[in-house]
Amino acid sequence: MVFMRSGGQRFAQGYVTRRCRKSTHGLPSSNWRRRLSLEQTYYEVFNQDNVDLIDLNENPIAEFTSKGIVTGDGKEHEFDVIVLATGWDGVTGAMTKIDIRGIGGQTVAEKWKDGVYTNLGMTVSGFPNMFFMSGPQAPTAFSVGPSCIEPQGDWIANVIKHMKKNHLTKIEATPEAEQIWRGMVMSIHDKLLVRNARVGGTELTFPENQRKY
Repeated sequence: MVFMRSGGQRFAQGYVTRRCRKSTHGLPSSNWRRRLSLEQTYYEVFNQDNVDLIDLNENPIAEFTSKGIVTGDGKEHEFDVIVLATGWDGVTGAMTKIDIRGIGGQTVAEKWKDGVYTNLGMTVSGFPNMFFMSGPQAPTAFSVGPSCIEPQGDWIANVIKHMKKNHLTKIEATPEAEQIWRGMVMSIHDKLLVRNARVGGTELTFPENQRKY
């Protein structure tokens, strides 16, 4: 990515951009909204004779055959091996896939079925004494792991120390605190380029995922 804007650099950037978009169909182009694909040979692979890039949003898979895959345009693509890399249920999945139950037997998945609500990205109303780190509505995907979980761990440890010192046996987020925290998170989110990206908490990886968190 070219930052300096001399005439020669603009020309070079335009040439590289046109070549990359031709070989990649212009798909991996969401700069500043995804992790940049700067790995060695990433773009070179698209120039190999045995590689084709197909936009499944425009031309979805119609069926699997004994030879490979038929796409919506009726073309059969023959393969020796098919790798089903369908992604994962990011951030929220680690909690919703576990049968964690709070007050009244409600699960986390049920709690978040209409949207994710937390306080500070570490606690949830209806689930007393439950803390989590690197979860939704925290800087999980926008920071290096240790720089996120270290202050979270310190905060949780300090809460527990405060509870022990004051002989408290229960701590629980309030719905009001969740509303305030979610409002602040979404207010910041809606000012970022990532709001339009098909990634993370702004995209439905699977039908049951939340649209935004």
